[in-house]
Amino acid sequence: MPIYFTPEGRLIAWYQKNTIKKYRPIISKKLLEEYGKGPFDESQINKILFFTLDWYQQQFLEILQNENELTFYQGLFLFHEFSCLFQQENPNVSPVKELDNKEFAVYRRILKLCLEQACDLKLVSGKPSSQEYLKEKEDVIDELLYLGDFIFSCSNLLAEQQLIEDCIDLKFTPDNQFYFDHKHHYGFLITELMNSFKSHIDMSVTGENDLNDFITASKNCLGVEYGAVVGTIKAIHEHFEGGKFTLDEWFIYPKNLENLYGVPYEQASIFFKGLTLSKENKMSLKDAVYKPHNLNKYLYRPFLIWNVDGKDLTFVGDRSFVESIMSLTTNAFSWNKYPIEWENPCFKEFIKNKVMYNDKILENEAEKLLKTYEIIFDRNITHLKRWNGQHINIDNENCGEIDFLFIHNEKIVIADSKHQIARYDMNNFKNDYAYFEMNKKSYNKTIKRKLAYLTSIIQEVQEHFQVLTNNKDLKIETFLLEGIFIINTPTFIMYNNEYRIHTLKAFKDVLLNKFIDQTYTLMIDEEDHQKFLNINYPYFKKPNYKVLDFESKQKI
Repeated sequence: MPIYFTPEGRLIAWYQKNTIKKYRPIISKKLLEEYGKGPFDESQINKILFFTLDWYQQQFLEILQNENELTFYQGLFLFHEFSCLFQQENPNVSPVKELDNKEFAVYRRILKLCLEQACDLKLVSGKPSSQEYLKEKEDVIDELLYLGDFIFSCSNLLAEQQLIEDCIDLKFTPDNQFYFDHKHHYGFLITELMNSFKSHIDMSVTGENDLNDFITASKNCLGVEYGAVVGTIKAIHEHFEGGKFTLDEWFIYPKNLENLYGVPYEQASIFFKGLTLSKENKMSLKDAVYKPHNLNKYLYRPFLIWNVDGKDLTFVGDRSFVESIMSLTTNAFSWNKYPIEWENPCFKEFIKNKVMYNDKILENEAEKLLKTYEIIFDRNITHLKRWNGQHINIDNENCGEIDFLFIHNEKIVIADSKHQIARYDMNNFKNDYAYFEMNKKSYNKTIKRKLAYLTSIIQEVQEHFQVLTNNKDLKIETFLLEGIFIINTPTFIMYNNEYRIHTLKAFKDVLLNKFIDQTYTLMIDEEDHQKFLNINYPYFKKPNYKVLDFESKQKI
């Protein structure tokens, strides 16, 4: 495990590729014995992916269970604290050239997994943490980083297999070493499309006062000043010799908040309980990987309780604490996600208002674009206007409120705004797929219902726009009705959905008549021929190839 140093003397690590040589032959043999060399159908690939993922998770846990020294986990904690500092200084950018940005993100997630799972262990105090100690443990940390990397990779492949028909295949090298590969054009296309995400993110909108709003809610609803919590953590770190490595009984935190800032112990306890991760509420390793937005994770609960020398002790990093608060305020509260310990009428009202505001900020930005480009539109429609004033209620089971209804290029467009949680990998994108396609009241089913209803009353829709524009000569009854979604940050399903899903960037291009679907042409070599493939939207349907026989020069 090479340890890299930044100019500031901070530490970061990654695994050496030769670590693969220890595990790959073992799992390769197991896969051959269990499944053979194929060919494999979709159901078999699913079983193989689960088998492989479970095996790697088991190896990961066995290493952690064999490491019972507190010092070992304090070393991982130090790496994580540095990673939080890097992230806060330059978000989503690796601090060293030896790791690319994606590897750095995975590195941080692996460290979190290790620290979370330590809540289950019986640890013993021992030698102090040092670079020398980390050097002694470099092989162990190397293996954890490799195994963790493959766990996340395999979970993403499993998600891709669930999202894309006939996506993944198991193959073996000439010396029988396994590897997973994408079928068809999928590997190339996933890379191409994911690389385009940044251009979409650049136009995304965020809440302007998320942290300040929470600070106010913490004071009004929980009776705790945010600054007092920061001061309490700092005071405890400065008081004890261990600094940020200080471990003490959990009650020390609410007790010091009471002693230093006059917060009643009961109120202080509620606040800290909402940020505490222990053996009782942590997720299993499998769930921690499968459910990345569950709040019972270190990302959202920075106070860890570990059992050391038979006693439950707590510690928290100042950087981890800041990261957790920022994660809650920017990617949890506005989607109705918050620590259950903080639930009370006041805080629930705060969350309700954040959710309502969150929905509106995306709609507001979409409205700005519609106005800028002088599009005839209406927003948040619950009634269709009539000249006689007897407006038609559509906010019912037949239709429901429509976020936007506008006229563009001889189309009447229904646009529903969906401000989704920001997601960054396939395992996360599965959630969006559920919202749009799989759930009982999926977004696709909802917009399909709205389209059907408005189509059945197209004359009334025309009259609505006539009243809206005060123009009885406006004729749109022959226009095609189209349903689209507007989202804030890109998601994988926008490349494969029944109805088009546009980020603000894409929506702007649509209004400017500049939106063009990217098309791809690939030549795929086979043993005695080549496959010619044109790839258009939707990009991830099982392809039909034109096979070219270059011997006969004829299409087959």
